[in-house]
Amino acid sequence: FFARLTNGRYRQIVAPLGEDSLEAVEADGSRKPAQLLSRGAAEQLYLCLRLGYIRHLSRLGTRLPVILDDILVNFDPERAARTVDAVSGLAGENQVLFFTCHPAMVERFRKAIPDAPLFLLASGGFVREPE
Repeated sequence: FFARLTNGRYRQIVAPLGEDSLEAVEADGSRKPAQLLSRGAAEQLYLCLRLGYIRHLSRLGTRLPVILDDILVNFDPERAARTVDAVSGLAGENQVLFFTCHPAMVERFRKAIPDAPLFLLASGGFVREPE
């Protein structure tokens, strides 16, 4: 997931043995500690760990629901688009609930998954948007 979201800038995530840390492996093989990543890249790293674990469990037969709340706000437009694609792919295997107050994010997901139901918060409750 991390290589996909970062368009290959980082090729993997490693947890060095005996250490309580994570490192992003760059395309050239050099390593960058997670705490030195930009805020957006660090958020992507941790999101990718969760998505990878969810996919791993799905392959073992445990399909977890995925609940995401405005995860794209600190991502640049290209990484946000790749994240939408990755989450959309995960939605083929798992139930995904994505919460946002940003109309642009709604449109990104609407384009990626045109038949996904959309609910709006109105008058203290959820209302399904007409198709």
